[in-house]
Amino acid sequence: MIATTNEQIPRPTVVLVHGLLAHPLTMWPLGRRLERAGFAVESFGYASWGHSIDAIAGRLARDVLRRTGPVHVVTHSMGAIVLRTAAANHALPLGRVVLLAPPNHGSPVATRLGSPLRRFLPALDQLADRPDSFVNSLPSEPPFEFGVIAAAGDHVVPEPSTHLPGERDHRVLPGRHGLLPFRGETAAEVVHFFRHGTFHRQAVSP
Repeated sequence: MIATTNEQIPRPTVVLVHGLLAHPLTMWPLGRRLERAGFAVESFGYASWGHSIDAIAGRLARDVLRRTGPVHVVTHSMGAIVLRTAAANHALPLGRVVLLAPPNHGSPVATRLGSPLRRFLPALDQLADRPDSFVNSLPSEPPFEFGVIAAAGDHVVPEPSTHLPGERDHRVLPGRHGLLPFRGETAAEVVHFFRHGTFHRQAVSP
């Protein structure tokens, strides 16, 4: 006879990390779709003004380390660099990671605006696409399993800047930089990557 139990199997946890000058609410549509797909979703929020990527990454590391893990993570824009910084300095219990429009090699917008705003928005200058910028000093291959989704109409982070050595898969979706977290196709691709380690080339909304 097979024993039965009323204990529920815990749902996989996904942590959402938003981008520069954004708010956790910008990741809410994606989070709702992930919840409907069976994931337990939590958001990591942070203030951009006056804080460096290093400081924000320290907070994210503490947030992830308090969990029993492993946890999946979805980042948007600068959130990817926050996670890469945290993972470079801490052994984080990460599952699979999807980076949405990540400025992995910097952003030309950050290069133009970062220096004048450095006093008030130090993280922006850290995202410059100069060879000696903070983002280009990070280890080139992150110590976690990850896929990248870029936006086809992205004028903030060009598609070549989103690539990194070690990426398991890379997908370019229609849309602009800030709209990726709102698209149903983005959510479908994230779910597929978490379940299979690759993106689904004919995705449908979950």
